[in-house]
Amino acid sequence: SSPNLGAPSKNPRDKPLSEAEIKRLLALGARSGDRNSIPPDEESRCLALINRAFHDAWVPPNYDEVGNAVAQVEVRLQRNGSIFGVRLAKRSGNDVLDASAMQAALGVKRIDGLTPAFLGKYDEVTIDFKVEPQ
Repeated sequence: SSPNLGAPSKNPRDKPLSEAEIKRLLALGARSGDRNSIPPDEESRCLALINRAFHDAWVPPNYDEVGNAVAQVEVRLQRNGSIFGVRLAKRSGNDVLDASAMQAALGVKRIDGLTPAFLGKYDEVTIDFKVEPQ
């Protein structure tokens, strides 16, 4: 699931976040949502950044059209976070979902914020594309 950065605390002693602090948390992989959550470790944080980049580029098809199908896209990463290869690793059985996942994957050229240690360990990651029912 995606990390979330979100609703202000009900505790009056909690200070609002500064713009700089918000930017820092977003760079760490935080997302706006209902609750505050930053991935606990470097690997989870980097994977969340990758997942977010591809899902932000994705225009998901209608759930009624694709159901619970899952398309898996494999992404190859260069040491600087640039994407140098994508392929449909596992077809979903639904051409519309597969095409939308590949279109999203081809739209991402680079992922900023990935650490050298992460990129040294992972030169390939797989992203699941699944439409959630509304």
